[in-house]
Amino acid sequence: TAATDRPPEGALMPSYVGHLVHRLARQAPARPVLVGADGRSLTRARLDERTSRLANAFLGAGLAPGDRVAVWMEDVPETVEVYLAAAKASLVGVPIGRLLAAPEAAYVLTDVGARALVTSQGLAERVAPALAATDHELDVLVALGEPGADRTARYEEPTRNSLCRLT
Repeated sequence: TAATDRPPEGALMPSYVGHLVHRLARQAPARPVLVGADGRSLTRARLDERTSRLANAFLGAGLAPGDRVAVWMEDVPETVEVYLAAAKASLVGVPIGRLLAAPEAAYVLTDVGARALVTSQGLAERVAPALAATDHELDVLVALGEPGADRTARYEEPTRNSLCRLT
């Protein structure tokens, strides 16, 4: 294995995932890597770009390596992006099953000490009840799809300043 195939010296293990995504994008940027049930596909280069942008947005929103990012999403390609972005930022992606009810999701958020929640549009109606069912406070709430309530930021094309910080 060439030296360029290894993660940077001193890198946390989760960062290796980000390094691998970047390396694969350099090797074959136009090769499709994710294909959704609706036929949408994402190339390796685009996946690397989108996950890097989201990772930087997480860090820019104040999350720090080791923080938990709860992922309560439907089975969509963006779910993979969120986990890869979390790994690139040395964050811990915590799955919340898409079939869980709001009180169950509230328990998971509290139990793992999530600082952020990323959710998809199909689960949006359960987010407010889940947040209301716990005293646990999130710092960041991001939704896939159209912008939601005042406290929800849009997922698509995130930048450092586009993630919503909750106060």
